[in-house]
Amino acid sequence: CADPHCEVGFDHCRVHHIEWWSRGGKTVLDNLVPLCETHRHLVHEGGWNLQMSPDRVTTWIRPDGSTWWQGPTNDRTTATRDVQARARPPDRMLA
Repeated sequence: CADPHCEVGFDHCRVHHIEWWSRGGKTVLDNLVPLCETHRHLVHEGGWNLQMSPDRVTTWIRPDGSTWWQGPTNDRTTATRDVQARARPPDRMLA
């Protein structure tokens, strides 16, 4: 899963369109990221938003518009975080 704290492996994730397919997003690698069911639910029903730069730096945005995490999804040790990013999202369900 692309969540920086999630340990769910790719085989147990669903591919998510950063720019949603239903809103015209293309099914191309640059627009796709793996999400487990919990984090997919946060994005689709929980109001969280994802953005991804061309070099695959992912930004997780809370429903209030503030940044929760910004960093690569594949190198979690060097990703930059905002002050509150050390805590998991308060509405995160444990798998």
